Order: sequence, then structure tokens, then C-alpha cells
Amino acid sequence: MNKKKIGIMTFHRALNFGAMLQAFALQQVLSERFDTEIVDYRCAAIENTYYPKKGWRAFIKYILRWAFRYSRTKHSYIKRKHFCDFSNQYLQKSSIIYTENKISEANFVYDAFVAGSDQVWNPTLTAGDFNYFLEFASEGKKFSYAGSFGNLNRLIEYTDRERIQTLLNDIAMPLLREDEGFTVLEKLQVSSRDRAQKVCDPVFLLLKDTWIKKLQLSPARGKYVLVYFVAPQSNALEFARQLGDKFHLEIRYMDASARYEDCPTWCKNNMDAGPKQFLELLLGAEYIVTTSFHGMALSIILNKQFYYELSREVINSNSRLETISEMFKLSDREILEKEVPVDLTQIDYTEINDILQKYAERSKEILFHSLEGI
Repeated sequence: MNKKKIGIMTFHRALNFGAMLQAFALQQVLSERFDTEIVDYRCAAIENTYYPKKGWRAFIKYILRWAFRYSRTKHSYIKRKHFCDFSNQYLQKSSIIYTENKISEANFVYDAFVAGSDQVWNPTLTAGDFNYFLEFASEGKKFSYAGSFGNLNRLIEYTDRERIQTLLNDIAMPLLREDEGFTVLEKLQVSSRDRAQKVCDPVFLLLKDTWIKKLQLSPARGKYVLVYFVAPQSNALEFARQLGDKFHLEIRYMDASARYEDCPTWCKNNMDAGPKQFLELLLGAEYIVTTSFHGMALSIILNKQFYYELSREVINSNSRLETISEMFKLSDREILEKEVPVDLTQIDYTEINDILQKYAERSKEILFHSLEGI
């Protein structure tokens, strides 16, 4: 009996670790029961953000940038190549490239579509591209996993909210990533809101051994503290420096919002890493210091010793870190000041791994239940 074919609609072309790794993880899980591909959909807003159009003016700017800022351009190219290599090797994508005008043709290829994860339902990011709400999909083919709306207030005030309500009504069982998503469904009076369920971020669906096996991961060499920032930090960098001094460890630096040349001179710069290199840096680290949800989530999955800081500047980035720190009873790993405690405790992962496994299994059950009958 042939397996049903599912197409995933997600931000698989965004050049950030969370987007790429969640896409990989969701595809791996769905492939256990279905013939699964990531729909190679080119959203204009995403493309313009990460792959700006080329022309003579762009080419001239590129040459000038290369001439005057060789280091930055070189390392941006290396990072982009790492992302492309990962995508080509580990993501099973559709052979057809779809655009907004052609996406309806995908109905002839797939039995169902799953939108998610990531902020696929944030119209600000997509410039109002409603194909991530599966507007193009035929009736009965619309499903979701760990969808996120992004900024709650901005969405509620969005001018096309009636259109969003109509599209969400067509998803029989919305599977959401965050508690705030339920508020959106309630505010918009979505008919299926009583059937909506919260599920884990896709990266939690794969446990440590699976990540290592599927991606052939090897720990990065050396003794080091890995610093990975997404939201701005206040105390975390100095905390990492003191941690390195205390245990004679090198500091390896990654900051998703900084330029390559912004790396402190006393750190080793790893900002040209791709998704696989990032995982190998996490795997090999003695300690991890982060302001990132996925940095924290993957540290837990890989059973690493880590510390996290909540951002004082980007408050809306904190809720997800707080949620998983409470779930796994790791609130004591929060960095509250620059000084490293005299007596550092080690994380015992015995109970945490049990919570993690049940968390993943429950989310898988919900996902497969939602897809019954396609």
C-alpha cells in the first residue's frame, strides 16, 4: 500500500538555525508514516530578506563590499554555503519550485499539507502571504504543526483578520507552538479553537541519539565555552568569560544579530557556522551560554551543561525560554548577574530526559492523530 504524500509548508530557506533544524526534525517524524517532502515554496518576502535579487547595481555593490569589507563578505559566503549544503543534503524538498502564482498546482502532488513550525502565521514576516495559512490547499488537506503567530497584539490588529479567521476555520485541529496562539484563536472566534492543542517545537521530537545518527554529528574539538546569542545580552558574555577563566576554557562566539567583525577579540569567532557545525559546536562544548530558545532547547536535548539569560531589551523573546526552563525545572540556570557562582552545580539529566521523552511522544501522538483519515 502506497503511503500518503504530505507537503510541509515552512520557512526552510531562512538562514537561521531554528528554522532549518525544526524543518529537518518535522520532516523526519512525518516520514515515519508518510511520504514527506518540504514544499519548495518561494515566499517573496522571505526571498527578499535572505536572497535579494541580483542585477548590475547589486553586482557593483557586491564588488565594492568585497573590496572594502573582504572579511565580512567572505564569511557571509561561507555561512550561506553551509546552510545550502545542509539543505541540499538533509532536507527532502519538492522537485518543483513553487511561487505564489503556481502554488495551487501542488494540490495535484500532495494528499495533505502541514503548515509549521516557526512563525508561519505571522503576516508581518511574510508580507501578507496567506499560502502559509494554506489558502491554496483544497478542502480536507489543511493541517498544522506548532504554528506560531508571532506578535500577538500586531496580529489582532491586522487589517485582514477576517481572512485569517476564515483560513484558520479550515484547519480542523490547529496544533500550536505557544500558549499565546490560543488567545489568537479565541480573539478571532476561530470555529476549531476548542480542538486546538499545544505541541512541542519540532526540535524536541528528535532525541539526542537520533540527532547524532541522522546528521552524522561529531563533537567539535577543543575545550571551550560556546556563546550563542540571538536576543541582546547584558551579563551573559562576561559570565561566559569568567566561566572560561575558572576552568581554563576557550570562548567560542556566535551572535545571530551581529556582524562577523563584531566578535570580541578574546573570543574565537564561529559566526560562519551552518546548522550542522552549530550542532557539533553544541555537542562538543563544556558549557553553553545563550539567550536563544533553540540554543537552550538543543542544549537540553544534547544533555549539555548550560546557562541562559533573559533579554532586558527584547522582552517578547523571553516567554519561550521561561516556559521550557519551568517545564524541565531548570530555572536555576538563569544568569542574573555577571559573576559566576563559587559552587557550580551540574545538571542531572536523569529526570529531565524522562520528561523530554514523554513530551516528544505526546506531541507525536497528537500530530499523527490530527492526520488520521487523510
